Amino acid sequence: MWKEYQQKTKGKKPSQLLVKAIPFVRGKNALDFGSGALNDAKYLSHKGFNVVALDSEMPEEEVPNVFKLNHSFEKVKLLPKSFNLISSQYSLPFIKPQSFIRVWNILVKSLKQDGIFAGNFFGLHDSWSLNKAMSFHSEEQVKGLFKDFNVLSWKEVKKDGNTAAGEQKHWHVFHIIAIKK
Repeated sequence: MWKEYQQKTKGKKPSQLLVKAIPFVRGKNALDFGSGALNDAKYLSHKGFNVVALDSEMPEEEVPNVFKLNHSFEKVKLLPKSFNLISSQYSLPFIKPQSFIRVWNILVKSLKQDGIFAGNFFGLHDSWSLNKAMSFHSEEQVKGLFKDFNVLSWKEVKKDGNTAAGEQKHWHVFHIIAIKK
């Protein structure tokens, strides 16, 4: 499944949310959490970042200044205060609900003070929300996750559209850029 996703998304432009977050970042250590086809990791490398690209399946491709960590989200272990930026584009919802808070806390601890988080959460009205192996959040729940942050950008989107595989779905997504206090 993920290899097919990587093939369909290979060579796409970097995430608009990530591009929007870059001016806020101070420092050059980044985590691309759920790196997929490495599009965002390549962008970050081109911008001078040292990148840890983490995903459960990795492309064979080697990218300068990108360390590929082939790991499931649920088993992730990261050093505290390691990153100036964490980018998680459409990957957090794929953490199993019973592991979500533990993984989220690891991510928050691995972000340096004044570090930037740029990522997305699926809302309760997303058409995939019946999938019990995925994590979905209400607006209040997402706000609670950012109690140790100042939110720089918050956008909630509800729209019909297609997945990377071309399937129709209703998207309910929170797009967030925040700085850790």
